[in-house]
Amino acid sequence: MIAAHHDQVTSSEPRRGLRAVWAAVGVSTLGDGAFAAALPLAAAAITRDPTAVAAVSAAAIVPWVVIQPVAGALMDRWPYRSVMIVADVARAAIVAAVTVLVATGTAGIAVLAVVGCAMVAGQIFHDTAVQGVVPSLAGRGGAQLDRANGRIYGAETAGKQLLGPPVGSATFAVANWLPFAADGASFVVSAILLWRLPRVPAPNASPGRLWRSVVEGTVWLARHPQLRTLALLASAGNIAYHISWATFVLLATDKSGLRLSPAAFGLMFAAYALGGVVGGPLTARVNAVLRPQRALLCLAVVHALAWPLIAAITSVWVAVPALAMVGAAQTMTTTTNVGLRQMLVPPELLNRVIAAFRWAVNAPTPIAALAGGVLASAFGLRAPLAVAGIVLLIAALASAPTLLKRPLATE
Repeated sequence: MIAAHHDQVTSSEPRRGLRAVWAAVGVSTLGDGAFAAALPLAAAAITRDPTAVAAVSAAAIVPWVVIQPVAGALMDRWPYRSVMIVADVARAAIVAAVTVLVATGTAGIAVLAVVGCAMVAGQIFHDTAVQGVVPSLAGRGGAQLDRANGRIYGAETAGKQLLGPPVGSATFAVANWLPFAADGASFVVSAILLWRLPRVPAPNASPGRLWRSVVEGTVWLARHPQLRTLALLASAGNIAYHISWATFVLLATDKSGLRLSPAAFGLMFAAYALGGVVGGPLTARVNAVLRPQRALLCLAVVHALAWPLIAAITSVWVAVPALAMVGAAQTMTTTTNVGLRQMLVPPELLNRVIAAFRWAVNAPTPIAALAGGVLASAFGLRAPLAVAGIVLLIAALASAPTLLKRPLATE
């Protein structure tokens, strides 16, 4: 159990703390990118059954349903820096174990599913702590908060999607255990970097009972019209992504699909990430021109159109820019939603509302990933991508009246 003492921050430390968080996120997500490419490749090496491959993706999403609801309330009791360091160390130990299992050929589909589930559980606590600590260091509004979020999520996109996956797929082709070992090393480095993070006070010194804290955050989100609608729209985006991505490795490497080698599969991650890296720094400018609500609707439409486009073609040269469109839309959407939460939610409720928002966004995705496998098995590998576009387009149309007619509610 993490000690429930309160971290303290001094006025001279915020910039140093933001640099530490940025560097730690950049390093750990680089290893995560290698892991993200290697995990489906390891599953596809064991079986070509779309349902079994999709089950690995679905298992990795289960913690969002089970753990995320209480993560925010627990963060009111635990110091941010300790949470992030413990999450890094625990994930390093887990991925070290799977490295041995993969190297010895004893890792089956069930093992990969359990490991994916455990890694996401650690990510939930780590990411919740990051979102809580950033406004404490950068302030709760204005350009400085946007810049801080943009740098952190830009680093996450670059590591997890742009640089890590090509490294992961290439090293998997050399030795199937190498990308897992690299991920473990990245968590160790991240934990070391986070020792530089200054102590930040807990937002709620008397958090009360755990279940009551969870309910308070959920009720607050449910009563806020814009954030509630944004959570539902973001959930649709996640559903679309996971329906498509759960079996995308099969479409990408299939002779009737994009015909990529396992080593080249990482290029699909890189294309997605390149869109995020380019789009992330533009988020503040786009929001200033369109307003955040309108920008989010436009991004949802772009995302909705990209998946059916990929489903309709067999050319890598079309799939790459289409995936870049998805990456830009997803990264800019995440950055905007994070900033709106940090700005609109009272500090004492922020962790719990973050947890409720992320639960609403991620809870349907295990079913979405399994649905992607069922659709691919029944109607072909392109069917999940077409369905994904339809789901997100309907959600964008349904969200438009609330987001376009109401000003941002600050209370």
